[in-house]
Amino acid sequence: MSNVVRRIVPQRPKAPPPPPPEVEEEIEQQEVAVAEEEQEVARRVRSRQRSRSRGGRRPNLMAPGVVAGDTGRDVLQTNLGAGRNPRGR
Repeated sequence: MSNVVRRIVPQRPKAPPPPPPEVEEEIEQQEVAVAEEEQEVARRVRSRQRSRSRGGRRPNLMAPGVVAGDTGRDVLQTNLGAGRNPRGR
């Protein structure tokens, strides 16, 4: 055995080779498709918001005689019978 000590010199890793042109084109196509999909989703969200702010398809959500922000209900009878819970007030 020899008493020679080897010095280990750290080496930098090699940079990976650039991707082939076909991969670059595919990545560009995917980016374009993603951008178009994002625009479509944003358009749908804006459309939904516009529909909600203008009333949309929901004209009769509340029962007749109920006003938005009204905390109580006008009922004719508070007694519903034996064993029932009168929730009318």
